[in-house]
Amino acid sequence: ITQRKRREQMLKSRRRKIEALYRATSGLLSVGTRDAVPGRIAEVLQEVFDFPLRHVGLVEGEMLVPKETVGEDLSRMPEPKAQPLSEDLVATRAIQAGEAVVVESTGGLENDLDYGTLSTLAGIPIGGHGAVVVGKEAGTFDALDLRLLEVLGGYGTLVLGRLEREKRLVQAREEAEEAAQLKSAMLANMSHEVRTPLMSMIGSADLLREDLREVDLEEAGLEGEPADMAEQIFRSGQRLRETLDSVLELSRLESGAYTL
Repeated sequence: ITQRKRREQMLKSRRRKIEALYRATSGLLSVGTRDAVPGRIAEVLQEVFDFPLRHVGLVEGEMLVPKETVGEDLSRMPEPKAQPLSEDLVATRAIQAGEAVVVESTGGLENDLDYGTLSTLAGIPIGGHGAVVVGKEAGTFDALDLRLLEVLGGYGTLVLGRLEREKRLVQAREEAEEAAQLKSAMLANMSHEVRTPLMSMIGSADLLREDLREVDLEEAGLEGEPADMAEQIFRSGQRLRETLDSVLELSRLESGAYTL
């Protein structure tokens, strides 16, 4: 009877943990910024698990930066600080392995960190974004706890991946908008810079055309060709000016300066 009761209690405890995990992760999925993810993961760890140490770190460049550390007797442990990804930590081991890593004795880690009374650590990767670390003073980790921690790490990976994609999309949109503004400015400047000498050419051609109309070309030996050339210069200049106007209007339409 005692063994049956223990099994029943164990099953109830596991069911409660699973239900608590899925309730808690609903808030994690709605997180809107990268900086808020570690805090929400730490809250889930506190709601679902009772490990003496609950720690979340994120990768920034070549460093693993601590974001949230919650646990008992943390005053006995040194303040967490950023560590190179090359450092032998349970978190970096988990990130490199891509799966949960358990260290039965902190003495097996080749680093100078003081883990206080903690002897057993587990690292769970959050994809390539970081890792969750939990610790206890003695004993091994329950297989279900490790599985639930991996599920939590998977949720964290999903959220951080989504936020990174959204950030890239926002950056791409801003770059596209900036490029469109630069293009509009370039077209406007080009139209202005080309229009100024063009209007001088059109005006000169028009004056020349008018002058040639008042001259007896046959008497001056300029019959036909000069007048035709002046007319051609004038008409070509007018056509080029209309083209420039169309380009400028198109750029204003694209920038929203005109309302159809």
